[in-house]
This record gives sequence, structure tokens and C-alpha cells, in this order.
Amino acid sequence: MPIVTVAPTYNFEATSGQDPNYLNWTVSLSEASDEATAIGWSITGGTASVGTDVRGPDSGTLTIPAGQTAGRIFIRIDGDSVEETDEAVVLELYGLSNAEFEDGAPTLRTIGWVLDDDGSGTKRALFSPGQGVPEGDSGTREVEVDLFLSRAPDAPFDVVYRTLDGSAQEGSDVTGGSGTLTFAPGQTENGFSVGVLGDQAPEANESVEIFVGAPDAVASSSVGALRILDDDGVDGLPVLSISPVSNFEATSGQDPNYLIYSIALSEPSVDPVEVGFSFLGGTASVGEDVRGPTTGVRTIAPGATGTTAFIRIDGDSEEETDEAVILEVFANANAALPDGVGSIRMPGLVLDDDGDARDEIVLGQPVTLAEVASVTTEYAVPIRLSRPAEGELTLSIVLSGSGGPGLSLTDDTVTFAAGQQVSFARISVVGDETYSGDGARILSAFSTADGVVQFGEQRLTVIDAEEEPVELQVPATGTVEIDGVLRATQTLSVDASDVADANGLGPFSYQWLRGTTEIAGATGTSYTPVTADIGSILSVAVSFTDGLGQPETVTGAADGLIDLAPTTPGADVISGTPEGDRILGGDGNDTLDGAAGDDGLLGEAGDDSLVGGPGDDNIAGSDGNDVVDGGDGNDFLGGGLGNDMLLGGEGSDTLGGGQGDDALAGGTGDDVAAGGPGDDLIEGGAGDDTMGASFGADTVLGQGGDDSLGGGTGTDSIDGGAGNDSIGGGEGDDTVIGGAGNDFLAGGGRDDSIVGGPGNDTINGGAGDDTMVGGAGADLFVFNDFTPGDVDRVVGFEDGVDRFRMVGVENAPGSGLQGFVDALEISDAAGGGVTMSFNGHVIEVTGVSAADLGLEDFIFI
Repeated sequence: MPIVTVAPTYNFEATSGQDPNYLNWTVSLSEASDEATAIGWSITGGTASVGTDVRGPDSGTLTIPAGQTAGRIFIRIDGDSVEETDEAVVLELYGLSNAEFEDGAPTLRTIGWVLDDDGSGTKRALFSPGQGVPEGDSGTREVEVDLFLSRAPDAPFDVVYRTLDGSAQEGSDVTGGSGTLTFAPGQTENGFSVGVLGDQAPEANESVEIFVGAPDAVASSSVGALRILDDDGVDGLPVLSISPVSNFEATSGQDPNYLIYSIALSEPSVDPVEVGFSFLGGTASVGEDVRGPTTGVRTIAPGATGTTAFIRIDGDSEEETDEAVILEVFANANAALPDGVGSIRMPGLVLDDDGDARDEIVLGQPVTLAEVASVTTEYAVPIRLSRPAEGELTLSIVLSGSGGPGLSLTDDTVTFAAGQQVSFARISVVGDETYSGDGARILSAFSTADGVVQFGEQRLTVIDAEEEPVELQVPATGTVEIDGVLRATQTLSVDASDVADANGLGPFSYQWLRGTTEIAGATGTSYTPVTADIGSILSVAVSFTDGLGQPETVTGAADGLIDLAPTTPGADVISGTPEGDRILGGDGNDTLDGAAGDDGLLGEAGDDSLVGGPGDDNIAGSDGNDVVDGGDGNDFLGGGLGNDMLLGGEGSDTLGGGQGDDALAGGTGDDVAAGGPGDDLIEGGAGDDTMGASFGADTVLGQGGDDSLGGGTGTDSIDGGAGNDSIGGGEGDDTVIGGAGNDFLAGGGRDDSIVGGPGNDTINGGAGDDTMVGGAGADLFVFNDFTPGDVDRVVGFEDGVDRFRMVGVENAPGSGLQGFVDALEISDAAGGGVTMSFNGHVIEVTGVSAADLGLEDFIFI
């Protein structure tokens, strides 16, 4: 991929009102690309004013067509007749597509010189635009710091330089240094290198300040900081950064000047990057000193590496100091911010150009210093002005704050020569061998006499050389006791007086538990058990944070189960909780409601009303005429003694009526019901139910579903209802009705009445004199035994539809199958129908004649 480079340029200012001169930059590609190359650009003030000293479009996109290797960017110089030093503007390139900057840098900066041609004073200026470079993942990468002269000297002169720790530190973030550079006659560019140490730790963007001495051969020097840009975004996302910016205020009512901030990615993204931004007042007032949209969103296209945000400067003629306005940037989508912070900020400087008073302000910036054990180390802490000093300037410096290693000022003032923008204060870190922790101090620099103030804190972070002593973490000791009677409604209290911790105790918090489940709202030193706690073991967890910040918990449990609250002999009304409850009614006509959960309810003596509610409940009515309602869930319901009503409700329930004349209703679901002794009414409801009547004259109604029903002992009435039912009448003279469906019906002992109803039914009368009616459908009448003296009656036999199945009929030898029919001695009856008999067992059949019945109507086994 082609590498983008750009060289500095210069031109004279001129005095003509026609402004004939331009600054022209040539942007070059190391090789031609097969596709067009797009390069974003912006021009910002260095020491010149964009919009006043130069004018025209100050931002845009340069497109170099496919196959070409260069393009031009230009801006017009505003000529005047004012005698002044040479001035610099900064061209910043960003947001590349189909190309890249050297070493993967997100932006590239160079300068343009506006050379003054008025008067005869010293014009020469020194300028460095400052660069932002990616940190890298490992190793040391040498980064060149370029110093530019506006004019070549006639005689050689030296420039002293040194790097100053800012938020980046010598040795851990950079390898800097100091030295002397010589500009030879005819030379306008020189420089030195700084080593940037790469790592893979997400961290804040950092900076190294560059101090350059002010030689007599230079009227003004302004050197930007070297910014080290974090490129270790979370989840591998590219990291955002902002370039510093400044511009002059101007006095024109047309407000020609802007602050244009470059927002760059550490590397191109494969997805569109959405960047939110907001302008905030620093010392400048947003809406008065600057104006325009104060919030917005920018999108960086896939493959590109940057965008801009700008705000218009409100020009005036008021004499004032330089002011700062802050751009805050948010990573809305597909990008990260350094060190995972929520936003990053960069001040932009509005430089005053009215009156003769001093305009400079001091720009506070973070600086990190390191203690060396048992050694006093002197550091040069950078102090940066908003512009090169307008004449010699001496500032007072004051340290405030405490904590951490000791600090002392070598001098309580710092001096700037005329034209110098960065100087330094000498501060000593007094080393020892005692751990005191890292410290934070505030360095203030100001001049009351000259009205120079500081914008923003200059925070000095002092790193302690000693490791923090490690205190051994030990667990808490002691026991937690629960005092009080273990019974519902009786208040319990916590005794945590035995809890101790060698690392120190913090404030206690409490959480009561039922088994292993936390009890909602039970977070005090006392707790009153409720019905839901009955049958459970309660415990309480006592938690605190020890002196090392470690969370600790000591738990104590009660030494037994929670008992029932004592019931009264009267009519109790007791409601459960959403947990699984165990509730006893005791004597009296009680009303017990289990509510949600798998409950156990026992009505005991009295006519009780028991409601299980949602959940799989176990309910026993016990003595008395009880009403038991299982509610939702698969419930077990027992009536006990007395005439009880049991309602299964939704779910597959098990119901037992017990003694007495009970009414049982299974409800929905596949229920199991037993009536027990007494004349019971049992209803299955929807579902495939299994129900037995037991002793007594019972009524059993299967209703919906394929039911299995039994009458038991007694004269029972059993109706299967809809579905394919299996019904046995049991002992007694029973009435058995199959209802709709293909049913299996058995009368059992005694004289039964059996009606099949619609469907293909199988009917077996069993012992006794039974009457059987098949009804609609192909019915099968079964005779497994032929008992002498029994007389059965089959009503409405449909020839060709219904059939008989005979077990144990014997034919005469050699008579074949017809011999089985002949053995039944079938004959027409006097009153209609036929009579057949075998072994003294008579079967009367209506609806057919003897001639109608043949071998096809029988199954012999």
C-alpha cells in the first residue's frame, strides 16, 4: 500500500491588497495506486491565524487519481504591512483510504511558513508542529522530532533541547534525552529521535514535552508535544485520539476563524465507526466566544482513519487572555477509547489578538514522577504556555497537596525567554526506603504582576519506589448464634459477638436464609418466622468487608426445625406464603390456604375448608365434613372421616374420600380417585381418570377422557361418559353406562344393568342375571362362564353388526363349527326374540329370530 508523505512549504506574505501569494503543499505517494487515494486534510493555526493571516478553505479531502503519485493542497496568504516575526500554520493529514502513513501513524503533520516582508527586525522563527504516533505492541521504535526554521541562518548557531516527562515517563514509556543541534548556514530543518516503547496494555494517551532553548538568532520558538497514542483497544477495536489545535480570535464581524480538531483512529476499521462529540467551555464560553453546533456525530467510513469536528470562533476587539474550549469525544460504535474510558477531551486554544497586554495562559497537563529509593532525584517538569512568550516572562510556582513520597521545589520561579513556549520547573523527589503509597500534588504556575493565569490542573503523580507491604489475608473466625424459640410467630435474634477477623472488622450486614434460599427482606438482626418457615432450618449469614477490602461471611444455623405456631381450639384462618408451607388447623372449623408452593395442609378436627392453591399440594381433611380444593398442580387430597367434598382442579390429582358420603371431582388432568366407605359421588372431569367407588351405593361419572372406573361393593351407578372407557361394576346390583366411545363394560357379581351407548363396545355381564344393551355400534357380548340357573338378557341385538363371544361351549363330535351353534339350542321365544342356553345358563336375546343367528354371529373360544 502506498506511503503518504508531505514536505513543509513557505512563501512571503506580500503587502498587496490583492493577496497574490499562496502556501502550496505537495502530497506524495511512494507508489501509484490502482485505485483513487482519498486524504482528509485540515489547516490550523500554529503561530499564524487561519482565517486572518491565511484564508480560504481550511479543510477538505484531497483525491489523487489512480495511477498518479501526487496532489496539491493550497491556502491563500493574507498580505499586510505589519512588521512581525515569521508565522507558521499546521497542515494535518488524516482519514486515508487506499494508502497509509509511515509506521501506521493515524495522522501526519507538517508546516507552512508565512514569511514576513515588512520592516527590518529579526523575522526568523523556530517551529515544530508536534506529532501523534502509535505506541506499538513491543520493542522500541525511533520517532523523529523535526524542528523547522522559517529562514536559513547566515552563520551557524546551536539549539539546546531536552525531553521532559509529561504523562509518559522516561524508561517505561519512552527513551528520551537531551543535546545540542547545530543549524548550519542554509539549513532550515534539523531534529532528533525519541524511542517509543511498545506494549499491549490498554492505557491513556500520553505525551512527552519538548524543551528547546531560545537562541538569539531566533525571534520565536514554538514546539509541540510528542503524543503517544494507545493502540490497544478492547476486543481489538481501533482506538480514537484527538490532535491539539489553536487559532487566533480575529476582530472581523464576519468571524472568519475556526477551531478544527482532527479525530483519528489508530488503524482503519472494517466497519463504519460512529464518533459522538460535544464542545464544552473551558475558560472560553460556548455560545459567546465560540459558536455553532455544540454536539454532533461523525462517521468514519470503513478503511478510512479519521474525521474532523469544528466550531466557529466569535471574533471581537476586547483585550483579554487566550482562552480554551474543550472537545469531548465518545466512541459510539466500532471503536474504543484509550484505557477503556467513557470519553476523551482535548482543549483547543482561542488566541487573543487585541491590545498590548499579555495574552498567554499556562496550560496544565498531567506529569508522572518516580521516586528512587534513598536517592533525591531532580526532575524537569514542563510548563507550557498557550503561545510563545510575548517578551521575557517569570512565573511563580507553588506545590500543593500531600501524601506519597516527598517533593520539594529547587526554585520557586520559572522563566521564559521572549519567543519561548515551553520551559520547566526543577522539582526534587526525596527518596527513602519507607512505603508511603503513590502521591498526587498540584503544581500551579502564574504571574500576578503580568496577569498570567493557569488553565487546568498540572497534576503531578508521584510513584512510590517501595512495594506496598502485603498483609496476610486470613479468614474470619468465630460463630454466629440464633437466639429464641424455634416456632412460627416467635421472634429470633442474632448474636454475632463472637465473630472476629485479624485483618479488621467492618460494619455487619445480615441475610436470613430458609434452608439455602435467601428470605426476601430479612436483613436485620432479628426475624420472626412465618408459616413458610415451618419444617425448615433457618440460618443467618453475617457479612462484612475486612480491613484489606476482602469480603467475609460467617453463617450460623438454628439447632432445630421451625415448629408450627400453636393453633387455637377454635376456627382458625391461616394463609401460607409463596414457598412450600406446612399448616395444621387443629380443633375447630378452620380455613387453611396454602397459597403458591408445594404445601402440606392438615385440617384435623372440625368442618374445615382447605385450599392448596398453585403447586403440588398434599391435603388431608381429617375429621369432620371438610371441603378440600387442591387448585392448580398435581395434588394429593384426602377427605378422612365425615361427608367431604374434594376438588382436584387443574393437574393430575390423587383423591381419596375416606369414610362418609363424599363428593369427589377430579377436574382437569389424569386423576386417580377412590371413594372409600359410604355413598359417594365421584366425577372424573376432563382427562384419562382412574376411579374406584369402594363400599356403598356410589355414583361414578367418568365424563371426558378414556377413563378406568370401578364400582366396588354396593349398588353402584357408573357412567363412563365420552371417551373409550373401561368400567367394572364390582359386587352389587350395578348400573353401568358406557356412554360415547368404544368402551369395555363388565357387570361383575349380582344382577347388573349394562348399557354400551354409541360406539363399538365390549360387554361382559359376569355372574348374576344381567341385562345388557349394546346401543349403536358393533358391540361384542362376552360370556366367559355358563352358570346353571343364571338368566341374562341381551336387548336390541343387531344381526350382522353385533356378535357374541362364547368361552367353553362344547360341540358334538364330528359336528364341526356348526356344532357349536347347535349346542346353544337356539329357538324362537314366544314373546319375540330368541332363547339360547348351555349348561343350564339361559340367554334371552331381543331383536332377532332363531333363523337370523348363524355361525357368523359367534366367536367360539
